[in-house]
Amino acid sequence: MASNKMKLTSELSLKEMALDSSQFYIPKKVKVDFTQVRPRNKYKDGKATDIVEGYMLSGIDERTAQAVEQGLIDMEDVKTITIEALGSFDEIEQAMAGAQLAFVELLDTRVMAQWVDGRNPGYKGLKLVASGLKLL
Repeated sequence: MASNKMKLTSELSLKEMALDSSQFYIPKKVKVDFTQVRPRNKYKDGKATDIVEGYMLSGIDERTAQAVEQGLIDMEDVKTITIEALGSFDEIEQAMAGAQLAFVELLDTRVMAQWVDGRNPGYKGLKLVASGLKLL
């Protein structure tokens, strides 16, 4: 995904601003629980439509997944990575139907700010945004 420069006088929108990916450890493989995937619908006039714009996934990197499988780390102690997939809907929906727990390779990733709801909502988290994924 192309990185366009912004003018210092432009209006700032953290929602659309990608961060410098070189500052983050971005895993090559991520283990995703497809029973926890939820669609992100498109909004029109402030109301959700039936059109799926992307899927929100949670995953853990390959090394952490191996440590969990070996019993070195308890899954309850692991913080998951939030991933927004903007493509590969057929693969995601097939994995959801099969309730799979599978490794995926994320395609064309960016690191972006994530809105966190709660008592003091705001852009307080990070998420990986991928153009798509490949099941491994």
